[in-house]
Parts: sequence; C-alpha cells; structure tokens
Amino acid sequence: MISNKDIHDYCLERDLSVLTADGFEGAILGISDCIAHGYDPRVVYSIERCIDILVKDGMSHEEAIEYFYYNCNSAFVEGAPVFIHTEF
Repeated sequence: MISNKDIHDYCLERDLSVLTADGFEGAILGISDCIAHGYDPRVVYSIERCIDILVKDGMSHEEAIEYFYYNCNSAFVEGAPVFIHTEF
C-alpha cells in the first residue's frame, strides 16, 4: 500500500507539490506523470476503495457514494487528486 509519506518523499526528491485527499490513504494508486504534456502531477485514487473506506468509517454504502461524489470527486481545486474507477 502506498502511504501519504511515500507520496511526500517521492515529491520531495523531485521538487514536486501535490494535494492528497484526507482519510483516503488506503485508496492511493500512485501519481500521474503528465509533466511532459504540461500538466502537474496528481495523486491518483481508486473510487471504489474510497467508498469502501467511507463504509468502514460507518456510512452506509449509499451514504458513502453520495458523500464521495458530492464532497470529494466534485472538488474543483487546482491540483486536486484524480479519482478513477478500478473495478468494473
């Protein structure tokens, strides 16, 4: 499992700055690498793992989905993490 410390260390070594999503450390997949295309790197998370974490924290599955899409996936912050589907 990739930790926030792993992300922090990776970014320090490369003089990069990224935002992480609080509480979703177990859902980190990696860091995007689009610098050559003019995009800043971003931490990439699994949507399904994020929802699982919210359920483990006490939400119902339906509450977790609604919370995730309203509060996490729709955050319009420059450099915000990327959330992708990893299960089909």
